[in-house]
Amino acid sequence: MKNTDIYKKALSLFPERLKTVLGDVPLFFDGTVYEIRLHADASVYFSTDSGIKFLNSNGRLTSTDGEYCQSSSREELREIVNKACSYSVFAHQNELSRGYITYLSGIRI
Repeated sequence: MKNTDIYKKALSLFPERLKTVLGDVPLFFDGTVYEIRLHADASVYFSTDSGIKFLNSNGRLTSTDGEYCQSSSREELREIVNKACSYSVFAHQNELSRGYITYLSGIRI
């Protein structure tokens, strides 16, 4: 993975379960990751220089969404947003209304 330092900073926000699986992605993917997309109760996927890739349970990216792909729960998403806002969601209302929070060095959450 070409943007490993930024990726590691973003991972600091993730709950342990997701962080463990996501932490292996740089070992198996040699391209550029533009976004990590998380939706409640849906597969985690990456926007990359080679298209959309889904995260499987082994920390590898695949082109196919399916039952073996990792998903994120509402509670995990809540935890990520709270950490990104330093537990002050109200202070980030304007950013949230645009659909993201800017975290360390421009990472959009």
